[in-house]
Amino acid sequence: MHWPVSKRHRVFRAPWFAVIIAANIITFLVQVVGSGTQYRFVIEDYLSLMPAELLRGRVWQLLTYQFLHGSLVHLTLNMIGLYFFGRAIEEQCRSKRFLTIYLGSGFAGGLLQTLWAYIPFIGIQNTHVVGASAGVFGLVAAYAILNSTASITVLVFFVIPVTIRARYLLWIEIVLALWGMLDTSSSIAHAAHLGGMLFGIAYAKAILNGLTPTTIIGSLRPRIYPRNFLPMREKNKSTISIHDIDNIPPEELLEKSIDPILDKIATHGIQSLTEQERRILELARERITKKR
Repeated sequence: MHWPVSKRHRVFRAPWFAVIIAANIITFLVQVVGSGTQYRFVIEDYLSLMPAELLRGRVWQLLTYQFLHGSLVHLTLNMIGLYFFGRAIEEQCRSKRFLTIYLGSGFAGGLLQTLWAYIPFIGIQNTHVVGASAGVFGLVAAYAILNSTASITVLVFFVIPVTIRARYLLWIEIVLALWGMLDTSSSIAHAAHLGGMLFGIAYAKAILNGLTPTTIIGSLRPRIYPRNFLPMREKNKSTISIHDIDNIPPEELLEKSIDPILDKIATHGIQSLTEQERRILELARERITKKR
């Protein structure tokens, strides 16, 4: 029997994208209040990302710099991007993956910005990097991979509305980031943007391929099999080629071709399939569907 939950026991849980937006706004207010006090150096030197200081051990800057902003316009633009793409990703992938993409993109962006700062002709080791844009660009990249044909309307020069497919928007952002990285006089951390996008792309592709930390760790874990396991695997191994599929009865096709592949997916995950096995599975599915 399921008892009704009392209203007073219901817990309101805000979506994480909204929590992060609130945290950024609160942090910016603290920045404004502290800018005219003696604590300003704490924010600038200890919480913002400085490549030189990061290499001296201030690793927490990879997290804290993501919640600082240089101006109200900087904050507003990032929060608009976080609202639209953060909400879409959290609804599609749930909270844990949203947080992984957002914070992981911020970490990756900070690391790439640090590496880029030490390129000999760049020389920006002592600059301060702040902003949520690396995480936001990671969300944009993940959205573009997971919804490549979706249409997105952007405002060019904040005035002209242009509708473009998500995958094309991603390529434009990557090209702009690479181009901007060569401009040493720019006040924009383009390398951080690129690092965030690369992480978002990698994580989104991992989602599409069914890869999770659990399946990755599980695939590395030593396994103990019964004595007759390997002969059984060899016996059930599919020896059907792509060209033989049309000449095999449906019941034999299931036994000799599809079942071993499905067993392999159940044991090692879909990412373990070879290109030929994926093709056999697709062709077999099409043939069985036509027979019905």
